[in-house]
Amino acid sequence: MYSQIFEDVGWWKLFKLVITVSKVITCLTPCSPYLPSSWVFYPILVFAILDLLS
Repeated sequence: MYSQIFEDVGWWKLFKLVITVSKVITCLTPCSPYLPSSWVFYPILVFAILDLLS
């Protein structure tokens, strides 16, 4: 039963995509009027994309 769940990894890739999109949305729509600085936003964006690709 558990082997069937882990063999179908399509749901895992979809889950990782949702997490990555939520990370980007969280960084782009912060509480107003504060915006993330480029020192914070770009590394988070890079790590989120790397996490998606791994």
